Amino acid sequence: MGHNIKFSVHRNPQKDAEGNDTFHVRHETRGTLGLRYLQDHLKSHQRILPETLSAAFTVFEEELLHQLTDNYRLHIEGLGIFYLKLGFRERFDENDKPYIPKFTNPEDITGDAICVESIGFTPDKELVKKFRNH
Repeated sequence: MGHNIKFSVHRNPQKDAEGNDTFHVRHETRGTLGLRYLQDHLKSHQRILPETLSAAFTVFEEELLHQLTDNYRLHIEGLGIFYLKLGFRERFDENDKPYIPKFTNPEDITGDAICVESIGFTPDKELVKKFRNH
């Protein structure tokens, strides 16, 4: 079955070096599907039992947490690499207003100043190629 990826075109806020407008595209999604939908979909297509899928995701999540917090990136061949994205921990000023500190001396940065901001993912080239060819 063929799929058409929907997109929209948006003007970039800054012009290029010659002063011309430039544009970028965004994927226009229909929403977000959850694990329950995925389980039902795979079950109805007789691909995997929902309980098996749920257990596999639980084990993967636990292993991802373990390996990333043990200072490894995790590469799933054919899928991609998962890694931690770090930043500075939010602090509060004298008025209890939150702010992100700025450091001018690297020696002032300690582990207490650092937090996990996100988990990054870089897909394998093979996976991207599959999407392009789909």
